Amino acid sequence: MAAIKLQMKKLQEYMRWPSLGDVYADDSWNEQKMHENAQKAYNIGKGITGGI
Repeated sequence: MAAIKLQMKKLQEYMRWPSLGDVYADDSWNEQKMHENAQKAYNIGKGITGGI
C-alpha cells in the first residue's frame, strides 16, 4: 500500500493537483469499514464540487 500512496503523491505533485484528501480502502474487509471509507470519499467529493 505504501507504494500506491507514494505513486499518487508523486502524480499529484507532477500534475500540480492540490490534495483535498485521501481514501485508501485497504482495510475494507467488512461492511462497516467499507461504509466508513465510502463516506470519507463522498465527503471529499462534496468538497470538490461545492456540495452540488
